[in-house]
Amino acid sequence: MLRHQDLYYVYDTDKLSVGGTYSNENMLVRLLADSSIGGIWCANDDQQYCGKWRTDFYLDGKRMTALKTEFAPEYQRTRYSESGVTINKTVFVPLTGDRLNIVFVVVEVHNAGKVEHTFGISGDVRFPEIGWAEYVKNPDPYQREKRVHSEPSKTLIVSRTVGKENEVRAIGGGIQISEAQCDDQSASIVFQTVALSPGQAVTIPLGMAISNLGTEDVLMTLAEIENHRNRFYATQAHIDEHVIQRCQVGTPDGVINRAVAWAKVNSFRQRSKYPSGYGFTNDPPQDTVVVRDAAWFVFGSDYFMPEFSSDMLDLVRRHGVEDSGMITEYIQCCEDPPYHYDYDLNINDDTPLFIISVHHHFVITRNEGFLNQFYSTIRNAIEWVLQQKIGGLIYCATEESNVWGICSWRNIIPAYTLNGAVTEINSECYRALVCMSELAGFLHLDEDAVRYAHEAGLLKEAINQKLISGHTGYYMLNVDTKEREHHDLTGDMIFPVMFDVADSEMARKTLDLLHTPMFWTEHGSRTVAKGEHNYDPEYGIRLLGGIWPNLTVWVTYANRKFYPNRVVEGMRNAYRICEVDTPRHFKNCVPGEFPECLHGENFESRGMALSPWMPPTYLWLAVEGLIGIEPTIAGLTIDPHIPDTWKWSALKRVPYAGSFFSLFLFERTVYSTVSIDSKWPAVLFDEDLSDLVKSNAFVLCFKKRGAEAVVLVAADSAVHVDLTVPGIVTGGAEFAMRFSLQAGGARMLRFSNGVLESESVV
Repeated sequence: MLRHQDLYYVYDTDKLSVGGTYSNENMLVRLLADSSIGGIWCANDDQQYCGKWRTDFYLDGKRMTALKTEFAPEYQRTRYSESGVTINKTVFVPLTGDRLNIVFVVVEVHNAGKVEHTFGISGDVRFPEIGWAEYVKNPDPYQREKRVHSEPSKTLIVSRTVGKENEVRAIGGGIQISEAQCDDQSASIVFQTVALSPGQAVTIPLGMAISNLGTEDVLMTLAEIENHRNRFYATQAHIDEHVIQRCQVGTPDGVINRAVAWAKVNSFRQRSKYPSGYGFTNDPPQDTVVVRDAAWFVFGSDYFMPEFSSDMLDLVRRHGVEDSGMITEYIQCCEDPPYHYDYDLNINDDTPLFIISVHHHFVITRNEGFLNQFYSTIRNAIEWVLQQKIGGLIYCATEESNVWGICSWRNIIPAYTLNGAVTEINSECYRALVCMSELAGFLHLDEDAVRYAHEAGLLKEAINQKLISGHTGYYMLNVDTKEREHHDLTGDMIFPVMFDVADSEMARKTLDLLHTPMFWTEHGSRTVAKGEHNYDPEYGIRLLGGIWPNLTVWVTYANRKFYPNRVVEGMRNAYRICEVDTPRHFKNCVPGEFPECLHGENFESRGMALSPWMPPTYLWLAVEGLIGIEPTIAGLTIDPHIPDTWKWSALKRVPYAGSFFSLFLFERTVYSTVSIDSKWPAVLFDEDLSDLVKSNAFVLCFKKRGAEAVVLVAADSAVHVDLTVPGIVTGGAEFAMRFSLQAGGARMLRFSNGVLESESVV
């Protein structure tokens, strides 16, 4: 069984340039390499409450140096050690409880030596937002210009925003303040010195609480410092139950297993509860929900937090639809009413992607109430799409540039235009029409079903007749509004392959090109082929030749039916940057966090340290691309795309149709707790009893209502296995055994009528 402890990364602090991003649905906290705080933002009001809170430690008056920093799903911890005294500074954001607007900084000190020492803590706080180079995003001028009025006491400091007296922060904890110097932007704090006797251990909890409801509210939240241990254990248990143990992907490859687990953790950290509903932003911290990114997010979040998917889709349905029926580009969710804007485009990728994501969410949840509620919205949207047809293709009429002139996912390139008949948009619209036909058919709206299927066929035919280049033989980028053909070789040619517009011959041809050094690197796919006329590995937010990991995932997913080995290669390449030996050599890299984008040649992380949309996209790749799950209107199918060398792989506790299912693949047979259609032989079981089996390895245990049960024990690294199977599983006495597994090995046990009937080892 995978535990959150298995995911820890520990690095020398001087090998890091930045720390992790931690959050709950109310607030986001960015950390520095030594676990000091580099920003606190609140989703309730889209306000920055703190730009920096640095904590330093002093032993006998001398400042100590941070040695090691540990990254865990639920916390970040930095360790110090000198003269027999060790310090652990643990920072975490609570995930449960009524009062979430607090970040805990828990300092644990132990004097293991034989000499008494004095220990001191100082705090350097700056309240206006700071423009950290490592975080890329430029602060809003309003946030940088904030001023505060601070009132220090012996136990805490309360700081109110000037002109917004209800916007308050409070700093304090389990130690008194001996000195505090405050001005209208900052606070310098010296806490009371502690005498450490030999063998003495001391825990000092500190915290910063925030509130937009005034002083009384913030003080009630800061009082949670007394419960720091319970809040920590509750947070740890919550992330274990709701993130780590949901949608576990087990494979012989340890890198992929870690990557999938961290993909869930980092997806979970993106949830925000705005005044207008749940969503996530593509450029935190802010209240802007971009619909294209929300749609891609849903493809992954459906597999472990479908409730969030539903809430975010509903946010778009309520606040992100233009009068025309087109889905907007973005929504500002703290505005009242929420503001939305479409960049004055007549078509965008948000519209078809939203339709596709609604389809995806329905076929995973089977929630007919959801579908009935959304159908009129997506029907209006697809009708608007069809109105944009010129010459058989969906046509973008803009003559502008940048976000106002690019209807594609690569819409933030300065002085760049992508208009007319764009291959990406047409491919997405084809898939949206197919989805609409299927959903209409499910609702017995036969006229709609037939019409949208017919329109899908016409659009697919037009794409393959009019958007294939006579110069390159590949799909064109677009035919613009001046009827000029653009034959650029870009990663965007993956869309007709990914959305089943291309036939098998064209798909293979395209995938083979994208796997050449022009595009493919050890860290994934370039956005534009090296050697193209406008190739630049850095310019245009790395969208003209840099590496965007989400494109790597799309390319990897599209390879699944033709080249399964490339799926494994692509998944490893996409995560490689997250486990480099010295993250600071790659700029703003954080262990376990997928970066936004990389320089196309030296692979430095040049965007956000944590991409908000990449993690769920990676999870989607694992479930649908690698394991081969395909949720359809008719039910679940599976077409595994694992390498021939893999003898097993597994999914555990995956949400589906209001419940959960698990399955494993073992020697080309599917063992499942849900009915699933497959080309491989499939065996259906009634119960998943995996949690009853005790083992130090990955375990799945299924049982039929009769006396038959199977147990899969597997590992991605060599391990001596202890296994205990209770009698309720075997149908007889408790069964226990010890054995060894090699790296990537597995053993399957079959029980019948209380007896171990057979064993298979790979």
